[in-house]
Amino acid sequence: MQTQTAAKTYTTRTICLKTYDYGEADKILHLYSPHLGRISAMAKGARRANSKLSGACELLALTQMQLTRGRNFDVVNQYQSMNSFIGIRSDILKLAFANLYAELVHGLTTEEDEDSEGVFGLLETSLRQLEETPEALTSYQATAFQVSLLSITGFMPMLSHCQVSDEPVRDEVPYYAFSAEHGGIVLPEHRQHITGASWVNVSTPTLQALLACVEGDTAVFLQADALKVQKFLAWYYQRLLEKPVKACNFVYQLLETA
Repeated sequence: MQTQTAAKTYTTRTICLKTYDYGEADKILHLYSPHLGRISAMAKGARRANSKLSGACELLALTQMQLTRGRNFDVVNQYQSMNSFIGIRSDILKLAFANLYAELVHGLTTEEDEDSEGVFGLLETSLRQLEETPEALTSYQATAFQVSLLSITGFMPMLSHCQVSDEPVRDEVPYYAFSAEHGGIVLPEHRQHITGASWVNVSTPTLQALLACVEGDTAVFLQADALKVQKFLAWYYQRLLEKPVKACNFVYQLLETA
């Protein structure tokens, strides 16, 4: 239900991205809404044992929430649970990736985000897909989300062609140089063109795996090393956010032992 931004009390769907304790019994919630982007809200008394708002503080939960606008934080009045994604919470790798989703959305978005409907729709759909996907395709679904988030927010780099020669990615080239500042890849022999910028070597199978996610080709993705794909994405997101992506460390541990 969409409401006017100026209204003192409003109702919107939300997904909880982050929470932390406040005062003796309250919680601060960082929510994401399809109409308002990121919302900072207070759930008063949510940490008390008999609180009717404790469920509103569940990380990654999809809710219909009524809030009242405040000076520093909006205040949660009531909520209705729509989906708590039980299937994700019962699978440790899926939960690790879902936490990564939340951290990336929180880092890349703002209040009154112009892309809020697209980002919210992607997050909700991706959580549903992650919950339902077979275990073998968990890394594929998670990578597809990260690539789609880059596309919606306007940060998707050029991964299919060398930025200097415009040649497409070739199997016989073992790796390409990638620059976050230049937003794309170059052949090793053209690396002098990204002097002065941070760059990293990315293997051709990793590039092909990322492109496979864009095209929906699971077979190509499954031939790649999922850990290397995640480390490359983390490197890029870290530069976009200008800080480490904390959720990545647990994902790495799980993929290394898989």
